[in-house]
Amino acid sequence: MTDGGPNWVGHLVHKRQPPILVYNYAKSGHTIDGVKQQRLRFFKGSAQPSSSWSADESLFVTWVGINDLARSTDFEGMLEKLFTVQQGLYEDGARNFLFIDVPPIERSPAYRALTKAKGAKETRFIEWNKVLARKIREFAAAAGDPISALYFSSHKVFEDILNNPKSFGFPEKHVKKDGGDIWVDHLHPTSAVHAIVAAEMEKFLNSVHLEQTLQKVEEEK
Repeated sequence: MTDGGPNWVGHLVHKRQPPILVYNYAKSGHTIDGVKQQRLRFFKGSAQPSSSWSADESLFVTWVGINDLARSTDFEGMLEKLFTVQQGLYEDGARNFLFIDVPPIERSPAYRALTKAKGAKETRFIEWNKVLARKIREFAAAAGDPISALYFSSHKVFEDILNNPKSFGFPEKHVKKDGGDIWVDHLHPTSAVHAIVAAEMEKFLNSVHLEQTLQKVEEEK
């Protein structure tokens, strides 16, 4: 959900040169169970990609977790389920994987109000990212064939924006504002924020070489 403009996928596709072909299976409100169904329905079922693909030229991107964390704090159990799906993709022939961690949702207008009411610091998003980082390393190490298992930190991008809004063209007062230039509502970032995420992701992808196994994943402190 954005304010009517493209999300990060749209920004990435529109600006990428040469053009890239993207199959976007994401759906608002989906959890890890949704990722599982996406593979079974769109990748394994009757609605498979219409274009042929090859392992060395395809990147499988997964960004999930926010909705899961609204329902449970069983990080291990939820991420074990996620990587069972990733193992399935590996068995389907996927060899290049990009995992995106969850942003600091505790700094959104919704969670600021909730945290203030509870009087306790929100840590579940940072803890999720730590477990995700470990699971990525384990997944890469267990693969029979060499794979690329990459970690992109949306958490860092959002922290940079929220800590230094003016350097990204946002007013300082909009860091906490519901319906401002940063947050389109109480929880979701604007298209302008998605554009920054896409730009940082493109820089990241241009800095790595596929077919290399991730040796070190930056963990959130």
